[in-house]
Amino acid sequence: MFLQNKTNKPKRINSILISSVCFFLVLVNIFFYPTWKKSNSQATLSWDAAGYYAYLPATFIYHELPTLQKTKQLTIDNKYQDGDFYTAFKSDNGNYVMKYSMGNALMMMPYFFAAHAWALQSNIYKADGFSMPYQACISWGCLLYTILALLLLQKILLRYFKDSTVTICLLLLMTATNYLEYSAITGGLTHNQLFFLYTLLIYFTIKFYDTQKFIHALAIGFVIGLAVLIRPTEFILIAIPLLWKIDSWIALKNRMVFIQKHFSKYFSAAAIALAVISCQLFYWKWVSGHWLVYSYGDQHFDWLKPHIYLGLFSIRKGWYVYTPLMFVATFGFYFLFKKHKDLFWVCLFFMFCTIYVVFSWSLWTYANSYGQRAMIQSYAIMIFPLAAFIEWLNLQKRFFVFIGYAILILFIYLNLNFIWQAHYAKYFEGDNMTKRFFFRTIGRWNIQTNDLKLLDTEEEFKGERKQLKILCSIDSTVFETNHNQQFSKNIILNFNNHDYKWIRATGNFYTSAKEWNNWKMPQLIIRFKNENVVVKERMIRLSRLFDADGNWHQIFLDEKIPAENFSTCEIQLWNADSETSMQIKNLIVECFN
Repeated sequence: MFLQNKTNKPKRINSILISSVCFFLVLVNIFFYPTWKKSNSQATLSWDAAGYYAYLPATFIYHELPTLQKTKQLTIDNKYQDGDFYTAFKSDNGNYVMKYSMGNALMMMPYFFAAHAWALQSNIYKADGFSMPYQACISWGCLLYTILALLLLQKILLRYFKDSTVTICLLLLMTATNYLEYSAITGGLTHNQLFFLYTLLIYFTIKFYDTQKFIHALAIGFVIGLAVLIRPTEFILIAIPLLWKIDSWIALKNRMVFIQKHFSKYFSAAAIALAVISCQLFYWKWVSGHWLVYSYGDQHFDWLKPHIYLGLFSIRKGWYVYTPLMFVATFGFYFLFKKHKDLFWVCLFFMFCTIYVVFSWSLWTYANSYGQRAMIQSYAIMIFPLAAFIEWLNLQKRFFVFIGYAILILFIYLNLNFIWQAHYAKYFEGDNMTKRFFFRTIGRWNIQTNDLKLLDTEEEFKGERKQLKILCSIDSTVFETNHNQQFSKNIILNFNNHDYKWIRATGNFYTSAKEWNNWKMPQLIIRFKNENVVVKERMIRLSRLFDADGNWHQIFLDEKIPAENFSTCEIQLWNADSETSMQIKNLIVECFN
């Protein structure tokens, strides 16, 4: 029986609700935003997910793991990644070395083989490793990990909390956090699979200390090894089996005695973990000639200057900002200490380590993603203090219960709104959010096009323009930028008048192909200089503001005139290394109050 019959059985209504959550995830995957039906960079196997997965077609279809020629070409031709093949890099012996470790590919392997069998029997789809059967099977298989994790986590939590509490926590987990995004929609990344492994580790840890069976120790080692093989930073998982149910110094001493008594089991668990991790070492030795390879280039850990405050609170990508439920869960540590001290210390220690490691990474935003995706696997731990908070809340006066649940429902609304913005409204900014844009768009389902300018500049003129003066007007003359000509003609205005507060550059713009990469979007720039020194400069990324629909679009940029002395004002178009071209005509520059 599960956990020696110590698990409470959920009531029928709670079982129905959890089943409904699982069904909801399936509906989101199939109908809301089915990435397995999408192409190019919106597909399930695109961007980083394509990198984790690339081991499988390269090994079992093309037999080219050291060279990756066909795998690379398919990724580029289908635009699963942006332009270059950042999945791998060339080593000094000429072979390609995968950037990502192989753990996630192993988790995907059963679904890859199912997809390959489907494709081989199909007269419609190619058995090339990336056609629709592969996209679908990987997406559905990763979703299966989510459902198994939820069911297992329900059983674990019922050991410590009421069934109603457990149901509420799991409902909140799947509707009020970004785990919904990375399970039902973008499941090909590592975080969903790691969440599943976290729940397995907690389960086998409980089983091991209940029964002391050798098989459970081996299972712990295997799960830890596989998690580290997916993401090396998951080595902090060893804290869970080592510190589980330690609530005092006496308990810690007793654990030391227990480890000595069962040393062979701990040793075997460590040996299994190292054996699993060594798969990556053998791969590196085979393709590069080196046992250890650092594959992340100039990305690194800032161990002495972790980005903890930014990672938790910044508008750009703060964990508590985009997943406020986890702030409530953090507050719940107090109640976890009061009710389950034996869980408090292991959960608190693990979360301290997780926050430090995750936000020590130099790219602490983890690219263009929704919220702090690197924290998702830790929700399997954070759900314990969250459950403690929910049980405390349920004991309060009715008024406070009502307020508490109203706030939790608000979190659900915001989470669903953010996901809608990201996939359908297309204005959610996953990496370069600004304060003005965040508060302009939070909770909204539609915005005005001009609001997108706030992603690049916080200066915005509202109201009626007065004392308007035209500084420059160029009719019908077309300036063009492209990959070979990065800058347009520089319009230099001998303007140094402080009697005006604002300046506006307006033009008609045209592009034949929309640039989707934020860093390569052509920019309209207004620059103030004093002699050759830049006093102030503002820009907007033009590709945010219109599509390549064959029409000319009028766009303007407003900028406050600086209080500092300046001698000239410059207007320029920069292509930002984009492969697309951008044209401008009918340029008008005005100052006003």
